[in-house]
Amino acid sequence: MRESPSSTSASRRPARAAACGPSWRAAPQRPSPGHRLRLPPRLLIGSAATGAGAALGLALYLLATREQLLAVAVVLASLYPAIPVLLGLLLLKERLTPLRTAGLLGAVLATVLLSLG
Repeated sequence: MRESPSSTSASRRPARAAACGPSWRAAPQRPSPGHRLRLPPRLLIGSAATGAGAALGLALYLLATREQLLAVAVVLASLYPAIPVLLGLLLLKERLTPLRTAGLLGAVLATVLLSLG
């Protein structure tokens, strides 16, 4: 006896649902209590420096807003998009493309316009 298409597709649905399952089942398990996270020292130092720099930046921004230096803080914060480009040029020896040049010039122009008031 031949199965109808509706019974065939109905019998396949539970298999698909089980295969897709909740995403929490696919998540990695927590390490055991005796397991230690091992990072290379270079990566650990870089990660700690990045976190410390971010915390310092937030603390200084808060201090600037409390000390009535909001205009200076906003001007410096507006340069944020230019900083990764400059670091890429200096540290990673990336090329300065016309689009990046236009972005840097736009950031400088915005900074000048903000400082003029």
